[in-house]
Amino acid sequence: MANSLRVLSSRMARSFVVACALVAAHRASAQIAIIVSPAAAIRDLTIEEVRRIFSGDAVTIDGSTPSRVVFHEDTQRAFFQSFYGKSVEVARRHWIELVFRGENTPPRTMADLAEIKRFVANTAGAIAFIPATAADGSIRIVKVGGKLPTEAGYSLK
Repeated sequence: MANSLRVLSSRMARSFVVACALVAAHRASAQIAIIVSPAAAIRDLTIEEVRRIFSGDAVTIDGSTPSRVVFHEDTQRAFFQSFYGKSVEVARRHWIELVFRGENTPPRTMADLAEIKRFVANTAGAIAFIPATAADGSIRIVKVGGKLPTEAGYSLK
């Protein structure tokens, strides 16, 4: 009986370690990267600037270039809920109000990550959020608060 408990306890411990590793891997892959064209002058944004750009309250990304905001369809729900504490539906209503009042142009929502990266890489003022694991050399990841998604203290998850 005691031997059976040791075997069971050992198996549970291994399962726990595996589960912790999976959670850590998910958290690392859940980081969100803000991306722009490699030609864009922007290198770093404050949290407030990110909030204003993706809520539609900012009409430029660098003070002069009109922003072309792109939402990644699969990431937007988590992005708006965790970053703004709002649902996608509330964010959409806010954008509709801004567009209706002529204060901004509507954001694009795209499902295909390759399409988002291609659009951002080739469009002046384009800015998007994508899973950090999908970023590659075709676009530039913008630091947020001086940090990249791979650095401790990065604030977008």
